[in-house]
Amino acid sequence: MNEEKHLKNITSKHDIQKLENIHMIFLEKIEANKIEDIYNRVLETIKGMSIPSENKTLENTLLNLVDLLIETVSSQDELLLIFTGKTFDEDYIFAHSLNVCLISIRIGLRLGFSKDRIKVLGFLAIIHACKDMGLPENLREGFTQEAEMTEIIRLADVYDAMTHPPSYRKSIVPYETLTSIMHTHTFFNPELTKVLLKEISLYPRGSWVKLSTEEIGKVIKVNKGQTMQPTVAIFIDPKGYHLKEKKIVDLSQNNFIYIKQPLSEEEIMQMQNNDIIASSYQ
Repeated sequence: MNEEKHLKNITSKHDIQKLENIHMIFLEKIEANKIEDIYNRVLETIKGMSIPSENKTLENTLLNLVDLLIETVSSQDELLLIFTGKTFDEDYIFAHSLNVCLISIRIGLRLGFSKDRIKVLGFLAIIHACKDMGLPENLREGFTQEAEMTEIIRLADVYDAMTHPPSYRKSIVPYETLTSIMHTHTFFNPELTKVLLKEISLYPRGSWVKLSTEEIGKVIKVNKGQTMQPTVAIFIDPKGYHLKEKKIVDLSQNNFIYIKQPLSEEEIMQMQNNDIIASSYQ
C-alpha cells in the first residue's frame, strides 16, 4: 500500500528521470564491482609471476590472462578502463604493465586486429617492462612484434605513465596528456593518436571536471560520437558546497552547459584541504 502511494506521488518527468538515474548508477555500481574484481585478480596474478618459474608456464599464464582481458574489454571496454586510474606505490610497475596492456587491446580492437594479433599485442604489452617486473626478457622469443604493435605499446606506455605516474611524480589529467601527445607529431603515429583519442576521450570516465555553471563533477559516461559532451555526475555546487543529492547532467543533451576545464585528483584534494569545498550546507 505504501509503495503504491509512493508511486502515485511520482508524477513529473523530473521524478521519473531521477529514478532512472538512481537505477542506472545502482546497476553500474554492481557491474563496476565485478570488473574491479577482474582487474585486481589479474594484477595479483601478474605480481605472483615474479617468482621464478619455467618460461612456458609463465607464457601460458600470461596468454590466459590476456584472453580474459580481451573478452572483458570487448564487452565492458569503458568500464574496465576506469580502473587503470587506480594509484599504486609498491605495485606500480605491475599495475602500469596491466594498464598498458588494456589500452593496447582497446586500440587493437578499434583498428580491427584479428583475435590472434590482439592476443600477441596484449601479451607483448603486458611484458613490455618484463625486466622491471622480474620476468625473463626472453619471454618475447617466438612472438613477432610488428612495427605497428611497437607503436601502439609505446603510445599506451607514455599515456599511462603521464596520467598515472609513480607517487613521487605529479599526474597529468587525460585532457592535457592527450593534447600533448596530439601535438607531438614527430614522436607518435598521428593515425594511432587519433584512435587513442577516440578510445580514451579527452574526458574519460572517472575524470573530474568543472562546468561552465561552475559546478564540479565526475564523468560517468562517455557519449559515443560526442566525446566532448559526456554525462557528468555533479557533486559540488557553484558555491563549493557538496550536493545533498547527486545531480546528473548529460552534456550531449544540453548545448548551454559545457566543460570549462578538467581537474586533477590533486586539485580536488587541495580544494578540500583549503576548505574551498564545504562539507555540508550551512
